[in-house]
Amino acid sequence: MKNLFFLLFFLTFQLFSQNNPEFFDMPTAQKVLNQVKGKDKADTYIQQCATLSRLSRIALYRMSDFEELEDNVLMAAKKKQNEEYITFYKEVRQRYSNEIKSLELDKNAKDWDATIGNFSNNEEFQKNIINTLFNERAKNQYNNVFSRREQHNKKLKDANEEKQKEKSNAIFNNILAHGFFWIVMFSFLIFGAILTIRGYNWRKRLLKYEFENTTSGGVVGFDDFGKAQKHSSNKTFSGILIFIGVVIFMIALLLINITIVNNKLF
Repeated sequence: MKNLFFLLFFLTFQLFSQNNPEFFDMPTAQKVLNQVKGKDKADTYIQQCATLSRLSRIALYRMSDFEELEDNVLMAAKKKQNEEYITFYKEVRQRYSNEIKSLELDKNAKDWDATIGNFSNNEEFQKNIINTLFNERAKNQYNNVFSRREQHNKKLKDANEEKQKEKSNAIFNNILAHGFFWIVMFSFLIFGAILTIRGYNWRKRLLKYEFENTTSGGVVGFDDFGKAQKHSSNKTFSGILIFIGVVIFMIALLLINITIVNNKLF
């Protein structure tokens, strides 16, 4: 009877030691070593380390939700469980290095990391970890967190899309609001360019007349005094026209540049 009691106690202890009740019944590192077996010793060590590596990531990112991050007791349990996985990972890795192939060599270490990574990131391998090592409580927590994360990500995505939509609408409304400004500015650009070109062509014709009607003594010939006076006035006005056109064009161009640089439109 006494032996039966101790046997039941031992089995109960073993059962509870396989999972961590403080952190959603996640499998302990010892459970990994007890249940994960490969085709030989080398394969066993590799699969155990890959499992411990994956469980560490699950413990950190997939077993506790955003609201639970404020629970200090839970966070302490999470940290402790993760540290256990890391400690056992290092121990099993050292066994492999001592008994199978030295990982002190860079090439062997790189091959090891690649092998562990291939196992740990394999989708079927990940599913097998959940199915074989997780009890119902751990599975429920894992699935619930995954579901809540998906909902949270969907909310973030929807909020981001709404924000982008509002931004697009704001840009469109801003363009409409500044439409009159741009019409006026481009009109002034065109108007200034036209004035400058017309003034230049006008002055060019006057200079051509002077070139063709200048005597050897350097005097421009006119039929009468009135035409000479008109020519002088036209020359002055053509210069003024060029000046006004350039000023209008440059002011419009400056205002456009200031608007773009200050990001007032977009």
